Amino acid sequence: MGVGIRVIERREKYARLVNAELVKEQSLTLDTEGRQFLEAHGSSSVATTFHLDASPDNITWINDIRIWTDVMRFDWGGGNAYRFVRLRSDAAGTERDRVTLVLTSM
Repeated sequence: MGVGIRVIERREKYARLVNAELVKEQSLTLDTEGRQFLEAHGSSSVATTFHLDASPDNITWINDIRIWTDVMRFDWGGGNAYRFVRLRSDAAGTERDRVTLVLTSM
């Protein structure tokens, strides 16, 4: 008997929010469509707190499954079992300060 390998091609899906005002809370939601690997990136011009939330249905949210406190940048990747994920940043700084949020699922 031979060994068979089945390759399933699934392209990544992403959402991004670039150079948004940090003076107010920002958030970004991604429908992963069942993709099981997630990467998250956040960067800001001053230290803030970033929150990663998850939801099976985009209605009921589990807040802070990951949290990065008082940082200007983070990069994270790991497994994901949720259909929807949300990345949030707390308000910080002044009107000149900016934040970028990126979510990618594969």
